[in-house]
Amino acid sequence: MLIVVAPRRFTWLSCLLLALWPSGATNADVKLAPVFGDHMVLQREMPVPIWGTASAGESVTLRFRDQEKKATAGTDGNWIGRLDALAAGGPDALSIVGSNSTIKVADVLVGEVWVGSGQSNMAGVARSYAANDPELTKLLAAAPYP
Repeated sequence: MLIVVAPRRFTWLSCLLLALWPSGATNADVKLAPVFGDHMVLQREMPVPIWGTASAGESVTLRFRDQEKKATAGTDGNWIGRLDALAAGGPDALSIVGSNSTIKVADVLVGEVWVGSGQSNMAGVARSYAANDPELTKLLAAAPYP
């Protein structure tokens, strides 16, 4: 509760604005970095970093499968926790628990993560390139998925 004692020259609007002014003492909800979300894939067979933001000094707990890991937000509000190496599988759920909020990430798979960027042909379909590449034609014919 905020009590504002103001001299007469302050209007009720000034008092309202002061009461609504953000204070550094408020706790921020724990948040995940934008790269994490429902339907994501985590890399298998190696430690996996999970990071985000919270209030400075806030304790954050990560829960995934049978693991529970703790992290603490630094003075800048950033935190990072590391899950131990994971076996391929899923779907599973990831929970991130802070002092005043919980995030639940659904449909998390563990497997191979590949990052591709920078090529204009990435939007193309492999089948359209096969007409000019006999090796690719053979590879596509033997692939287990269409």
